[in-house]
Amino acid sequence: MKRTAALVTATAVLALGTGLTTPALASTAAITTVRYGSTEAQLDNNPGNGAASWIWVWNPVKPAAVDYEDYNGNVHRLYVDAGHAATTQPPVDIWRIRACQYETNGIGYYFCGNWS
Repeated sequence: MKRTAALVTATAVLALGTGLTTPALASTAAITTVRYGSTEAQLDNNPGNGAASWIWVWNPVKPAAVDYEDYNGNVHRLYVDAGHAATTQPPVDIWRIRACQYETNGIGYYFCGNWS
């Protein structure tokens, strides 16, 4: 038991000595998660890093996007390639988001879920 504790302590000291840091955790109460097809997107209006908001989108198999609207009615879209994730930090609080994904269906278009 003492040997395990010493190893854990040594590992923690080593990690601190190399400048590794743990990422700041966002406030879970402020996070909104939406899904459409295989797309997942999140909004956090209290990310804890000084930004007004934080938005993330990901899709493992298709190009995707997240639409986000601020309280002034401005709508923006963040795109991501299949198998990748993307984030942005708008300088204002965001009212709502919706997840979207690219579907070929003969026309090639982004289809989106409901606003949340």
